[in-house]
Amino acid sequence: MICRKRISTTVRLSVILRLATTVVASLLWALPAAAAPKKSNPPRPAQIVANGPKLPAPVARMRAAIMEAARTGDVEAMRPVLESNELKPLVSHDGPQDAIAFWK
Repeated sequence: MICRKRISTTVRLSVILRLATTVVASLLWALPAAAAPKKSNPPRPAQIVANGPKLPAPVARMRAAIMEAARTGDVEAMRPVLESNELKPLVSHDGPQDAIAFWK
């Protein structure tokens, strides 16, 4: 009986020691990452392409249509542009499906 109790106590202590070592090692491993100050890269300014010579032809056509509609200053001028695209823009999850109605 005494030998059995010593083995079970030894096994328990071994398991507890392994568990404690794992927890401490995990905390020490995570600590430097959490404590280190985060370096943030400043956002790069957007590049505005004046006439879009590098754009693919469909993108250049859509850009030209958007620019033409924007120059009018009328939101309704965007309707034909948006409807000409096969993918309609999603402007709101719970609001109207019509982008023009949402923007107004």
